[in-house]
Amino acid sequence: MSEAKQVLAVPGLSAWKTIQPHVRCSYGFWKAKSRAGLAPRAHPMSKRMVLFNNAEVLIWIGDPSGYNQAEVDAKRKAED
Repeated sequence: MSEAKQVLAVPGLSAWKTIQPHVRCSYGFWKAKSRAGLAPRAHPMSKRMVLFNNAEVLIWIGDPSGYNQAEVDAKRKAED
């Protein structure tokens, strides 16, 4: 994960091609997990481009099986 921390600046957003080497799964797998709330959601920037929140990606890398988007959203809301 330390290599991912060096590449994925927080705060920041990254494209799939930047995070893929660190999450080591296919985009289809990631997309399915994201829709189920088990991986960070995509933030659409245009019709063909989506970016991912680097802080959320790093949380997922730290604990892929324990990631829950609703919990991440609740923590962020409580911090605001």
